[in-house]
Amino acid sequence: MTESGKAHGRLIRVIRNIALLMIAAIVVLAGVVAFSVITHGSRQLQLEAVPRAVVEQQGAAMRLSEAIQLRTVSSFENPDQDVEALRACRCISEKVFRRLTPL
Repeated sequence: MTESGKAHGRLIRVIRNIALLMIAAIVVLAGVVAFSVITHGSRQLQLEAVPRAVVEQQGAAMRLSEAIQLRTVSSFENPDQDVEALRACRCISEKVFRRLTPL
């Protein structure tokens, strides 16, 4: 066998050994993860479902109708373009979501 043939054979053995080592590492890692999953229980909290909120459909429809009638287009170049409509939208939002606005 020639010198280049021996070097080629060694290179293939090295690559094969590296591939086998990587496969073995993946198998060991999978085993460790599987063992951890089996031996440790769930750490999730068991919570009760939150009851559904009662929504007054007529009032919600009226508030939505009032909000979508406002023209609220903002512009980076002209921030004062529709400032009154944006203020009205903010006023409606604060009125509707008063529990969420800061005091």
